[in-house]
Amino acid sequence: MRKGASFFLLSFLVSLLVVSGCGQEPEIGGGAAGIDFEGGGESDPEIGEGKSPYNSQDAGGSAMVPEGQFDPATGTRVHVRVVTAADGQPLANCPVSLYWERSGSSALGRILTTTDEDGRGHFEIFQRTFVQKVVAMGTGSTAPEPHVLAQFVGSEEIETIELAVRPAARFAGRVLDQDGNPVPGAKVSAWTEDRWKVEGMTEVESTATGTADANGNFRMGGMPGGPFLLTAIADGMIAVQRAVGVNEYDEEIERIELVLAQANLVDGQVLDQEGNPVRGAIIEAGIPRRRITHTPTEDSRLIYIPGRQWIVESDRDGGFLLPGVPASEAWNIRIRHGSFRDFRDRFDAGSKVLQFRLQSGLEVHLRAVDTDSKPIPEGDVMILGASARPAPLRMGGAALLGLEEDADAIVMVRATGYAMKVIWPVRYNTFGDPLELVLEDASPIIGQVVDGNGEPISGVALIARGLDFLDSMPLGLRDAFPGKQPEEVFRLNRRASGEGGRFRFGQLYPGRWEITATHPDGRVTSEIFEAPRSDVRIIF
Repeated sequence: MRKGASFFLLSFLVSLLVVSGCGQEPEIGGGAAGIDFEGGGESDPEIGEGKSPYNSQDAGGSAMVPEGQFDPATGTRVHVRVVTAADGQPLANCPVSLYWERSGSSALGRILTTTDEDGRGHFEIFQRTFVQKVVAMGTGSTAPEPHVLAQFVGSEEIETIELAVRPAARFAGRVLDQDGNPVPGAKVSAWTEDRWKVEGMTEVESTATGTADANGNFRMGGMPGGPFLLTAIADGMIAVQRAVGVNEYDEEIERIELVLAQANLVDGQVLDQEGNPVRGAIIEAGIPRRRITHTPTEDSRLIYIPGRQWIVESDRDGGFLLPGVPASEAWNIRIRHGSFRDFRDRFDAGSKVLQFRLQSGLEVHLRAVDTDSKPIPEGDVMILGASARPAPLRMGGAALLGLEEDADAIVMVRATGYAMKVIWPVRYNTFGDPLELVLEDASPIIGQVVDGNGEPISGVALIARGLDFLDSMPLGLRDAFPGKQPEEVFRLNRRASGEGGRFRFGQLYPGRWEITATHPDGRVTSEIFEAPRSDVRIIF
């Protein structure tokens, strides 16, 4: 199945699970030690009762001790208790998840258990498991409550972790089709994450789910206060109107309308000029103007936005799948690949099969050495402008391919231990005629932030800006330089003072640098230093 599409396709074709609530029997089975869902992603596929959807051998082995086989020599327990934040009363039959990783393998997963009448539960896991967090899952009446552990567990059991849950942020409304008819049985999902993260290549597990009744009405909780994204799907249908906004704990937003449309699965292929499949192309598809289209409502907490975009990757035969495209809408598509020119087009409403050909572009090859003419082992190269893209620097060589001609293109290079370098204007070339550049040793600025009594201050935000960057360019080009300075592009211009108030800016080029420091209490000071320098003191 195509990358970036598999989970939604499964969801698109079958029903999603509804999160169980406190006081209800969990739908996935139970047991004191829980059920372990192993895998490598952030989302759980459709799960049959009491079964894991993954092969434990493929996942590297489960963290959960099989029921009835607990051995103190190899296993340990993590204890939890769920109570209400308002009065400390225990919550029975409340689902709790433990998120884990296994030391020495790539396995990761989630174990689910439920609390007893006293709000207590426990997880039996193998020692040397890295526990990311435990979470009291959201329900119809309570919000999810996480507790981050971020530690390996050994033979000593983790004493009871108390999870105090608050009343859920709630949502109520209807799921309709484009003609205003209700969509019975539609699956409603809510996230706390930003919409663009949810619409990225990696599937993001929903925070809460619900189901529309026979009249398309839904009412759901299970969400914390704060930002939200709300959407719905049904058999053969996808949302063309979703909801975003901000809700609060123990408050309800009503009269939400989620609109669905008939959708197609769109199968596509990316080829090169000769008709060969292109693997690893990034395909981004969505409705035009989706980033700026939004519809306010009478409720200031609620805004409507268009349907989601898809970002997927072409596989070895150049194929890709867009799991749900509204049949009534024309969509924009953008295809990116490091070896070809960026491609943009639009496909017609109702399309089900697509094929696109990418064009080769101009190239920039470069060779980077140190002052002894030895190749730079590794680093990063970036071209800015019409064909902005990164490329790795390996064994002194790098190649930027598939470029558009751009008089304002800028090439920047960085490598650990060396000063950043800029090439502008850029000369397009071939493999046999690379640009040659020499990286000089870095000129770091190292120092300490202290108060008036000489006591160190940690947590001070520091920003460095090179004042002599343009001096290395011919006089006639300095005023015309079209881009940011390299320390901004590579994000090497921001630091925070650490323990003892110390900081270090590495990979700087020689010359004057202005360092602006912002104290945690909001005070700001700026000073200019000559790089390199190792004895800087910034005093508040």
